[in-house]
Amino acid sequence: MSHSGYRPHERERRQHQRAHFGALFFGAASLVTLLGLVLPHQPQVDELGLGVVAAICALTSGMLFAWGERAPDWVYMGVLAIGSAVVSMALLFNGERSGGGAGGDEMYYLWVVIFGAYFFGRVATAAQVGLILAMYAATLAAIDPGEVATSRWLSTAGLVVGTAIVVRLLSERIEGLLRRLGAAARTDSLTGLSNRLAFEEAFASEAARLKRHGTPFALLLADLDQLKQINDRYGHQAGDDAICEVAQALRSQLRGEDFAARIGGDEFAVLLPETHEEWATELGGRLAQHLCERGPAERALGLSFGVAVPGHAGQTLDDLMRAADQALYAAKRTSSTGRAARRRRGPATKPVAVV
Repeated sequence: MSHSGYRPHERERRQHQRAHFGALFFGAASLVTLLGLVLPHQPQVDELGLGVVAAICALTSGMLFAWGERAPDWVYMGVLAIGSAVVSMALLFNGERSGGGAGGDEMYYLWVVIFGAYFFGRVATAAQVGLILAMYAATLAAIDPGEVATSRWLSTAGLVVGTAIVVRLLSERIEGLLRRLGAAARTDSLTGLSNRLAFEEAFASEAARLKRHGTPFALLLADLDQLKQINDRYGHQAGDDAICEVAQALRSQLRGEDFAARIGGDEFAVLLPETHEEWATELGGRLAQHLCERGPAERALGLSFGVAVPGHAGQTLDDLMRAADQALYAAKRTSSTGRAARRRRGPATKPVAVV
């Protein structure tokens, strides 16, 4: 059974975060550069050059804010290269090349590294670090600060590489933690199946596929019969074991693309992609029979189920759940009638849910 691929808007959230952080970084760079021009500064500063740097940063910030969420990863590789380039331009125009003092603008390379290492993998981060160090070496050669060039390059390289490693490792740790927390939040602790939250996300994905491509699906609701009696007679551990038996039956009978979840105490929901009502009904019957045959006669489990498909029963989750629930309880009433008739005729060897 599939338990992945239904994470709610995780990629969209990441893209939103990436676009807004990028816009913030470039906007801050533009503001800092403009402040450097407005506030007192050394006369050797190339004001026109720094004005161009501020304009490039402001333009990039605006573009990321407007379109960054829709931009693919390769666009951001270019954005990071632009970031490294404008830092190098700021170094060239800060007046040091014309005899002024060093401004320390190379520290802004760290902004580029932090952004790249947080949002991209190790290979992309290493590529950006290599580009930064190459650009900085070329910039120092153009400035020609003398004997300190090598020590300045080494110091900046150490900071850039160290920052990249730390941020990338922290990002991977955070991503792993979020994945584990996300999985735990969407998993039923007793059965290991998905829970109601994950089921609702899965339904939204299937409904979207139906709307875009016309791909049919069916919803099957299943309910364990007489759980209260099992708990009362054999204890709550036996009840939990019975619920886990249903989960195991689902695992054994469903296809890889099907999505099963425990959505209540003894209630289960199954999404069946590319499935029509007849096949879903046949599957429910197999599940009920499978459970009935697993245990000894006195502990045999009964399962009632109901099926609904989009169109006949509506389109929304509430519509389909209501229709499947009505079918399920109709099956339970039929099952109860059958059990009463069997009691009048005498004990049956094994109770079977009628669906």
